[in-house]
Amino acid sequence: MKRALILSPHPDDGELGCGGTIARMIEEGCEVQQEVLTLAENYGDQVIEKGVRVREIGSSQKITGIGNCNLWSGVHRNLRTQCADLLAYLHLTNQMYQPDIVFMPCVGDLHQDHDTLTREALRVFKKTACLGYEMLWNNLEFKAQCFIGLDERHVQKKIDALQEYKTQLPRGYLDPKFLESLAITRGMQIGKPFAEAFEVIRWVA
Repeated sequence: MKRALILSPHPDDGELGCGGTIARMIEEGCEVQQEVLTLAENYGDQVIEKGVRVREIGSSQKITGIGNCNLWSGVHRNLRTQCADLLAYLHLTNQMYQPDIVFMPCVGDLHQDHDTLTREALRVFKKTACLGYEMLWNNLEFKAQCFIGLDERHVQKKIDALQEYKTQLPRGYLDPKFLESLAITRGMQIGKPFAEAFEVIRWVA
């Protein structure tokens, strides 16, 4: 794979779902582009300044090594109201970037923004390999059909990158112990020290 596209409904989703894999792909010379569809500025009853979220994305990417990232003007928690515009944007992204593989939230993710993005993306990337990443707190069911083995340094980059999302640190799924334990669990399933698991939505080779 020469070009990988990471679709993130919210700023930290790509790193949460496949941060270790991103680190490994970049290390191996793969070109990685990320599309962040909303800034997810609504945090409970509070609204985070959009500039803060943009800076968090930049700080995280300095660690993962992603050089290409685009921010789209999606409406947080209401991405489903923008389906036509989102579809057009994804078509343009596909034409311009022509990825070999696309990472997105898995089918069946309960978050409305995640579900909307995956549904629209699957309409666009019909001729491209598509892997769905897991987010346990949103998944009633997850089909772990693909495993990508990682080294400790890849997992550590994922953890370090996610710690740059200072506004999100109270959320338990950014806890380094949780992130490491999940990578260990997935690694155990394939006889590796660490891994990330994915749902095979479509495989094109």
